[in-house]
Amino acid sequence: MKKTKRILCLFLVIMLLSLTACSSGTASFNLKEMKIEGSVNEKNKTKSLYTEKNKREDLIRISRTDMTVLYFDKENYSVSVYDSNGRYQWNSLPEKYTDGTPAVLSVDVFVGKKKITLNSQDDSVKKGLASYEIDGNEILVTYKFESYVDNSRKISFAVPVKYIVADGTMTVSVDCSKIRNADSDRNIIISGIRLLDYFGSSTSGQDGDFIFVPDGCGAVIDTSKNAKEFKSVSVPVYAADLASDNKSKTYATVAAYGIKSADSAFVALVEKGDAICKINASKALKKSSYNRVGAYFEITKTKVSDDNVYASQKAYTGQIKMTFRFLSGENATYAAMASACRETLIRNGTLSLQSSQTSEEYPFVLSLIGCASADGEKSKIKTFTNFEEAQEIISFFRSKGISNIALKYRGMFDGKLLQRDAKKTEISSELGDKDVFTQFSNFTKLQNIRVYPEISYLCTEKSKIKKSALSINGEKITDTITGFKGNVVSSTSEAAFKSLSGLNEQTNALLFKLENYSLDGICLSDAGRYLYADYSSNDPIDRQEASEIMANQINSMSARKSVMVDTGNIYSIKYADFVVNLPNTSSLSSMDYITAVPFLQILLHGIVPYSGKAVNLCSNSETAVLRAAQFGEILSYEFYYQDSESKENETDNLYYMNFSYQAQSSYERLSSLFEDLSSKPITNHYLVKKGVYCTEFGGTANVYVNYNNKDVKVNGVTVEARSFLKVE
Repeated sequence: MKKTKRILCLFLVIMLLSLTACSSGTASFNLKEMKIEGSVNEKNKTKSLYTEKNKREDLIRISRTDMTVLYFDKENYSVSVYDSNGRYQWNSLPEKYTDGTPAVLSVDVFVGKKKITLNSQDDSVKKGLASYEIDGNEILVTYKFESYVDNSRKISFAVPVKYIVADGTMTVSVDCSKIRNADSDRNIIISGIRLLDYFGSSTSGQDGDFIFVPDGCGAVIDTSKNAKEFKSVSVPVYAADLASDNKSKTYATVAAYGIKSADSAFVALVEKGDAICKINASKALKKSSYNRVGAYFEITKTKVSDDNVYASQKAYTGQIKMTFRFLSGENATYAAMASACRETLIRNGTLSLQSSQTSEEYPFVLSLIGCASADGEKSKIKTFTNFEEAQEIISFFRSKGISNIALKYRGMFDGKLLQRDAKKTEISSELGDKDVFTQFSNFTKLQNIRVYPEISYLCTEKSKIKKSALSINGEKITDTITGFKGNVVSSTSEAAFKSLSGLNEQTNALLFKLENYSLDGICLSDAGRYLYADYSSNDPIDRQEASEIMANQINSMSARKSVMVDTGNIYSIKYADFVVNLPNTSSLSSMDYITAVPFLQILLHGIVPYSGKAVNLCSNSETAVLRAAQFGEILSYEFYYQDSESKENETDNLYYMNFSYQAQSSYERLSSLFEDLSSKPITNHYLVKKGVYCTEFGGTANVYVNYNNKDVKVNGVTVEARSFLKVE
């Protein structure tokens, strides 16, 4: 009996230790090697599964509306949408086969360290595993997948895709909580899904056809001619995730994409799942491939590093939702695509017309550098513009008739350009004592100038981080931050990013500090630009949760202060009174067949005032002013005071006197141009002739911008060389 009790006690202790070990697991784990049985896709492909039927009588009609009709092909389990206005049928599979494995849905699965891709056509439909249910104007298609590893372990899961057509739109959604893996082995990971990335695909195009991708301000890929070669494009929404991804030059601040074909077009907006999304596009080659664009959703974060594969223990279980709007005729343009996204974002509450600027006077964003460390002098804090000097610069511009100044003051708090702890943040004594600051504060209030001290909300100096966010493989999340970059002096820092779990406390402390100093505004240098998952706790925060956390924190700040955000990921803009450094170029525009377009600016104009990169920091300041006229931007300049006797001042693009008169002249020109256009939406934008663009505001005023070195006649008016003209 005693022996039995001892055995029972030992068993209980072992169980307790086992449970304790399980509960103290990490946020991610390293996958082990596993063997895959055979090839995932059979070699004898049935090509009819990869193509769509053109005759609507061969399809099942789902919707009851005549404007936009949803059809379903019960043989290949794909959908088509017929736009009666444009008399165009949009298919989720190509009309003809060239190569590859076109599919409605593809799923990436890590089996141990090896990634395999299952597609709906070969691995579900062909095997008779797909099913569908029709309910009124909607259809739910469930793609079930089954495969084997190690000759016995079964991969089994299903992806339910719901399609609804109503009011000229198609909504496509996936409930990720219902994507189930029947095999409990954690070395089998469903990492990501590609959804409808062949929707609207083609093997050729007509003159004027294009693919829209959201890199930078937006870019269009010309599909009228097939290319000899073209490198596929991948644009991470809200930039690459520093917690798991490699850095990328491409960057989207909004999750949208589209295609124009003949006189019809569609635009797709990712409303849910945007923060875990990438937009992928490719162009048809002369003998193969397709013009196509679509979305990829990484539902379980993974990272391959040094022959190891790390995976999050927490998968995304929320909704994926994409809304497709169909356009035709004169509305089959990238401008109409942007307008359609704008309407959707206002309707779903992501954007608000209430954030539109209240002052009718054209603003001017003046950014001043206070305390910072210059490259090569990192251990030394240098004062570039103290409070008295800032007051002198403001007075200069006020005397030139620039009164509506939004002052972005960088390095105003201790810690230079990267603050450490909001609880201990103080105004830098290097800029002046308490009496000098009080005098500066009273001066700006008297002049009705709102001061936006810049705060590094998410990152701090790498060597001084207290509680860091961790990457998926347990390393600190870091990046090289460029504070400013001038012709004479620059400042870069190695930054580490803070854990997201403590942001509520930080926000409250920061607001308390701002109240103490009677500051009405705040500029967030990083909260509208960086987004990362955080694996610093056993319950990791994924990117979608991170975007919601950031939106909530910025909302809390905006309830008590005027907020300025840098770059402006779309979730941050609703609560901002200004957006600075809004992208006005595309990193893809250097590639053949790709042109940058002001999609973002069309989306936002009249909702929130925005500026591009500081004019004096652009490679050509004159061109930057022209672009401001074309894109409806506020002028922005970044300066410091420095020593007026410095020999380098003549070539220093950050020294305010070198650009002060150009800034005054440019402000006068743009202020006159936009005096009655600031609150109006951009309703169209197009190339008139080489080097000449037209931007239409509110449907009533056209602004022509001429980048050429000679005058150009447009519609009976002359636009002078390197200038712009408003015609009403």
